Amino acid sequence: MQAIKQLQRYAFRAPDQRVDNLVVGAGVIGLAVGARLREMRPDETTVVVERHGKIGQETSSRNSEVIHAGIYYPLDSLKMRYCVRGRELMYERCERLSIPHRKTQKMIVATTKSQIMYLDRLHSDLQEPILNDPSYSPSGEGVPTYFILPNECKDMEPDLGSNVLCAMLSTESGIVDSHAVMDSLQAEIQEERGEGSGSVALGTKVVRIDPDKEGWVVQTITGASSQPDAILTRNLVLSAGLSCVNLLNPLLPRHEQLTAHYTKGSYLSYKGPGVGSVSRLLYPCPEPGLEGLGTHLTLDLAGNVKFGPDVEPIARIDPVDKPGMDEDQDQDWWERHLRPSEGRKDEMARAIQDYLPGINPDNLQPDYAGIRPNLSPPGSGFTDFHINFDPDSRPGLMALCGFNSPGLTSSLAVAQDVEASLPRN
Repeated sequence: MQAIKQLQRYAFRAPDQRVDNLVVGAGVIGLAVGARLREMRPDETTVVVERHGKIGQETSSRNSEVIHAGIYYPLDSLKMRYCVRGRELMYERCERLSIPHRKTQKMIVATTKSQIMYLDRLHSDLQEPILNDPSYSPSGEGVPTYFILPNECKDMEPDLGSNVLCAMLSTESGIVDSHAVMDSLQAEIQEERGEGSGSVALGTKVVRIDPDKEGWVVQTITGASSQPDAILTRNLVLSAGLSCVNLLNPLLPRHEQLTAHYTKGSYLSYKGPGVGSVSRLLYPCPEPGLEGLGTHLTLDLAGNVKFGPDVEPIARIDPVDKPGMDEDQDQDWWERHLRPSEGRKDEMARAIQDYLPGINPDNLQPDYAGIRPNLSPPGSGFTDFHINFDPDSRPGLMALCGFNSPGLTSSLAVAQDVEASLPRN
């Protein structure tokens, strides 16, 4: 409804410029799409527009910076396919461009009999031959995992509690400097090649989209200007993260429209006892239905420890200084939720102590929070990435909605498929 109201505020304008490809959103996925279009279509014009003043200001800069191996998702899901292929592409890119990263490995621990059964099923599923197929894993490596017995767990990670009954080791999990990844993608978009051009337009907000016989007319406002620019693009990719549903819905029949359900994840930094020997990412077994992967321990490239995220549903509330504000004027209401929820610290501490009993809860400090663009309400279970692409009724339009975790890991693989699907000159 927000985007429909906004569309009504701006009258249609005939385009005053033309491009081949327009990508909305300069998070890691939008940048990856833009870079892939420039690589594969050097004679075309590709523009990425971003409403914030910097790239990667929403989901892409507020996550765990983990390169996921591709463990948790149904084998036939987009998340599994893109995560496994994207993981290999991400490591290759980091090596080739000297982007800071480390293959830390990940240990998923079980503290109950039911969790042992869960890990056993998970490990068994990951032995399926399809994961070695090139469409998933170009290297044929798949998702290697190993079962670790209790005494081996303590040998490998001495800080784990004695209640840890077993663990599953993922050897392909790691961490990466996500900002360096995004910077490299932006540079590739903007470098000179072929007859075409590439650019990233910051501080540029999309306010209206209309279909056209030659593609799509997109109106944007840059900076403090009140006068929109109108761009005709043959291909339009909506990769707008938390705003993607708002931009897409006015272009869809009512029965196809989506509903966004935002959840917040808080992160805690930690310095103190109980983690001095940790060398890997440590994860509890995920919550039922994959509502979250549990309050896990991750490391940054400097070796600092952080815990999170948890899962907290959020909803719009009026800003304190503007009660009764029109929802259409408050599309970024989620920004008021970006402070970590200190009231959840005790609950997070209990979850951490279940597998790392030596930590001191008093040393847990609120660090940052991120918002996830989900497409189903809490309690709905697994929800896949959603790619809206109907070349018959909406040629040249592709929308990437609900790209939460493992979006960072998947980004390069997603970009390959997006580019291959879009019409060419």
